[in-house]
Amino acid sequence: MDLYPIRRKLSVLKHGPRFLYADLRALRNEYRIRRGLTKWPLKSLFEIIWIDSSSVIGTMKNSFPKRFAGCHMPGDWDRDFIKIEDTVDYYFMYNRFVQGKDWEKIISEYQEEHGPLRSDYVKKIMRRSSERDNLYRDLKESGWKISRNLKDSMLFTDELTVNVTREGTYLRNFAGMHRLIISRFAGIEKVPCRIHVLHTEYHRSLEEQA
Repeated sequence: MDLYPIRRKLSVLKHGPRFLYADLRALRNEYRIRRGLTKWPLKSLFEIIWIDSSSVIGTMKNSFPKRFAGCHMPGDWDRDFIKIEDTVDYYFMYNRFVQGKDWEKIISEYQEEHGPLRSDYVKKIMRRSSERDNLYRDLKESGWKISRNLKDSMLFTDELTVNVTREGTYLRNFAGMHRLIISRFAGIEKVPCRIHVLHTEYHRSLEEQA
């Protein structure tokens, strides 16, 4: 049974109409791209593509909402990011899957180096520890598989979603962070993702090449 529709309804109830409105805006963009009403030089958010995991250089500090799906944006947003290697998630995954430390020891060492973590965050780490261990094992044995066999759509954004910088590298926008990091430690070179936003300068370079 696919629980996605149920989770969707719960999310709308939790976050209110604005959550659904963002989805509708994303669907509008998808419709425009599919009908050729909006120029979009790459495979879009509703088409999963495979990229090198090392080409995702960081995660956005301020992610673009879903309503920006299929847009090209100017500015220095592609300079405002956190390197993957500098994230808390990377610290925990590296110590777990490279150094082989248990989760309690990693938490203890992190707090000694960086200060105390919120109790609810610590509980979340421990609650999901077995899930991450299983994910590492699955990636190591079987590689990264698409999570659901559903019709491609902007509504289904559980896969890694990225923005393209002016240089053509990728920044994580939302979803897939743990899988992205763990895949590197599991030796996975190619990961699936969806393109969300292009930098305007990159968009122009593609037009010039056309």
